Amino acid sequence: MKFHKLAALPLLMLAAPAYAADAVSYEPAPVAEVAVGDWSGFYAGVQLGGAFGNSGIFSMDRNGDGVFGDYLPAFDPAVTPLAGGFDGDFNSGFVGGIHVGYNWQMDRIVFGGLLDVSYADIGDRQSGFSGTPAFYHIDREIDWLATARLKLGYAFTDRVMAYATGGLAYGDVDYRFVSNTPAASVVTGGGHDFGYTVGGGVEAMVTERVSVGLEYLYTNLGDNDFNVNLSGPAAFSGAGSAGSTDARGSDRDLDFHTIQFKVSYHF
Repeated sequence: MKFHKLAALPLLMLAAPAYAADAVSYEPAPVAEVAVGDWSGFYAGVQLGGAFGNSGIFSMDRNGDGVFGDYLPAFDPAVTPLAGGFDGDFNSGFVGGIHVGYNWQMDRIVFGGLLDVSYADIGDRQSGFSGTPAFYHIDREIDWLATARLKLGYAFTDRVMAYATGGLAYGDVDYRFVSNTPAASVVTGGGHDFGYTVGGGVEAMVTERVSVGLEYLYTNLGDNDFNVNLSGPAAFSGAGSAGSTDARGSDRDLDFHTIQFKVSYHF
């Protein structure tokens, strides 16, 4: 009997750790929460993209009542067979520059302000074509623009944020009248125009300090105060402006859309 007990002893010693392991209580590992990074702080960077928009047509006031849309028969193809009518075209182009800003973050909400300055190569042309035949172009070109905006965003993760933005826009706008007729012309307007801009974007951190983003903005530089006075040929004779005709583009608001790729360094 003692021999059998001694023979079973090694088996009991091997089984003891297994029974002890079963007696230990294991708790499930905690589920890791998605960390929300901190977008707070000063940042600066560059942006690059393009602009596009719509354009109106040449508009006239030949009776001096200040109401534009009173077109001369010489511009109407139904009256004058050689007349070309009216046309408008927005010259889409390049926009790019620098930006600086500051963010504050509370939980997942990010809010802040930013300034940007961009070189621009965009504008529009609004034209009339008479039966002389002759052309009359009113050109508006934007050389550079700047915005001062507020930003409100939401941090989905520690690296991705979407935001809405809006504020003041300021642009350097050049006006020009071009024609192949001897008509006298006086152009008023140009200089610096104020307006507004609204839009939104998405931004992602690609390193601890560098983020990239894509941003859309709609910008409106306002109801531009420009006018052309035509007073040469007899065709321009009217009741107002001492026998002349006033003309301007029918789309007075200089507005456009921009889409830009942005790279920022976060200090």
